[in-house]
Amino acid sequence: MRQKILTVLGFIAMFGVAYVLYLIINPHAMDRLREQWQVEAKGQLNYICNLQQAHFQEHDVYSMDLDKLGFMQQDGDGSSFWIEIGRADSTEFIARAVGGQRF
Repeated sequence: MRQKILTVLGFIAMFGVAYVLYLIINPHAMDRLREQWQVEAKGQLNYICNLQQAHFQEHDVYSMDLDKLGFMQQDGDGSSFWIEIGRADSTEFIARAVGGQRF
């Protein structure tokens, strides 16, 4: 059992080193990843905008609560960002896609 764990850890380390080498050899790879994240974030913000507009039509106020809007955001879903509502009142709302690690 211990040998299997060491083998698995060895493979993970090997793939990690290979990924770092790939990023060093191909510096444009991170640019492409950032572009993909940006497209994904824009899509999610568009979705939040549609949910907020539907909520406003029913309640005459924007919501601070993503769950109340029906937006399910799960930690560890593979996203490189999360959505947060900075402000919401009866006239406007501000939503942001925040990148980085969420703890």
